[in-house]
Amino acid sequence: MSTACCRSSDCSASAPKQQSKQFFNSIPKRLRRTLKVICTVLYAGFIGAAKAFFGKRVLICPDRFHIARLYRDSFET
Repeated sequence: MSTACCRSSDCSASAPKQQSKQFFNSIPKRLRRTLKVICTVLYAGFIGAAKAFFGKRVLICPDRFHIARLYRDSFET
């Protein structure tokens, strides 16, 4: 099982959907076929682009940093 990770240098939070698609297209086809999960930042544009590009074949999960931040923020408030 392969996992793709979107680093901030690859896809910034301000990247439009087209740049996200270009990022996915830059992954070699032989590796794209092995993807099962994409770990990503909580940016709706990137998540939407991933869903449109991969469909239901690939799961999308948020990275643990952002999940932990949401937990801490709600705990502090």
